[in-house]
Amino acid sequence: MKIESPILKKYIKELLKNDFKVYRNADQEKITYVHIEKGNNIGYIQADDYTGCLHFSTEHKPNIKTGTGYRMNEEEVCEPTIKDAESTFTFKPHWSRDRPENIVKYKNFDDYRKTSYGSILKYEEIKADDI
Repeated sequence: MKIESPILKKYIKELLKNDFKVYRNADQEKITYVHIEKGNNIGYIQADDYTGCLHFSTEHKPNIKTGTGYRMNEEEVCEPTIKDAESTFTFKPHWSRDRPENIVKYKNFDDYRKTSYGSILKYEEIKADDI
């Protein structure tokens, strides 16, 4: 397992210390993104290819009006906080706030794995000893 972004690597360690579960695509040698879970809420974090800084997104069940999640920040975050991760569980862009019926959250990460693209990939949990 190789995490090229030092920011992502450091952040994963911080998430694990704060009781988040972190999942990676086990079929990828180089880790560029992870899914996170805490209290049955899930989110998505991806390292920018150029800067190594992070992009945060929500995850919800796919639908025609709002897709599969919302990217939270226009620019990457180079000094991420735990609050950034927690925001992936609740963030909604201003244009979607009047349409809560469009958002159906996953029950937990196992529920996510059962979706069409969640079931295609092999996910494994990252433990502190793995990094």
